[in-house]
Amino acid sequence: MKTKAFFLNLMAVQLGCPYQCIYCDQKAATGADLYQKESLFPETVRKWLSYKKKTPPLSQIQIAFYGGSFTSLSLEEQSRLLAQVRPFLLDNTAGSLRISARPDSINEEILTLLWNSGVRTVELGVQSLDGDVLRLSGRGYKPEAVYSSVELLQARNFKIGLQLMPGLPGDTREKFFQTVEGTVRLRPGFTRIYPAIVLKGTPLERLYQKDDYSPLTLEEAVDWCAEGVSRFRAASIDVIRLGLQPTESIRSEANVVAGPFHPAFGQLVESRIALGRMIALFSGLKIEHEISAQKNFVFLVPARELSNYRGQHNGNLVKLRDYFGREFEILADQSITAPGIL
Repeated sequence: MKTKAFFLNLMAVQLGCPYQCIYCDQKAATGADLYQKESLFPETVRKWLSYKKKTPPLSQIQIAFYGGSFTSLSLEEQSRLLAQVRPFLLDNTAGSLRISARPDSINEEILTLLWNSGVRTVELGVQSLDGDVLRLSGRGYKPEAVYSSVELLQARNFKIGLQLMPGLPGDTREKFFQTVEGTVRLRPGFTRIYPAIVLKGTPLERLYQKDDYSPLTLEEAVDWCAEGVSRFRAASIDVIRLGLQPTESIRSEANVVAGPFHPAFGQLVESRIALGRMIALFSGLKIEHEISAQKNFVFLVPARELSNYRGQHNGNLVKLRDYFGREFEILADQSITAPGIL
């Protein structure tokens, strides 16, 4: 059975980042103003736990260092920060630690320190497995760095997450799906997919203003991600996040210049996947049986997924009507786990 991780992020804005990636404004993307002061760690942990109506099982609670590349710091700095949160592991406040890192900042010495300090999950900011996309985005490494770092992490039994960013300069639909397939072959524990958006003050904004870069439209981003998520799920790889979290900074039109940002992006993707299932289901029915043009059809869908199947503002009902030239109904059924049709 899958278990959900509850993690508290002790945010570190661009912590350890050796490069200015073309798309990056961590302050806007995370809503963080300052690097979390270590003196506030205990208070932050206590507040976080107090917000939980029910304390999750210890094994599901993690303390995280996100917002930069933790392993790009010196070993001394990594060790010092990890020591600051070690007491939370010893007193059973948290079960383990997780960090975010660049693929080219992983080696045996670092992994020994991480494991001995209680880190069990490492997320790599991969973004793409296409060399040209990585180069044009200022990532500073080649795809081979991803393959080697994943191999090292797997050998040490870390849980691995890979973060992807479709729509960067030089990216195409074909290249993104090649990245998805390459990610599937790497067998991470989970993925996140963040379509590239243009944030104010980034090098990507300057390219955009000069008409040297065009971000994905929202429709393109939903289309790409729906297919990507479907492929990951077919390979039993969880997708734990779709789109940037809508922090106050990200919500501000002053910070988002262009690109496929939507506060409910994940639901748009899930609705597109659900639409595809219904189209396939009805198309299969048409092939097997001659269908009267007058007959009304009803899709029965899992009750907890009803909103995804109907789509925002009943958008999937409109799409089904336009696609097949007939009306449909979508109703919830508490007893099923997959859609059916009447």
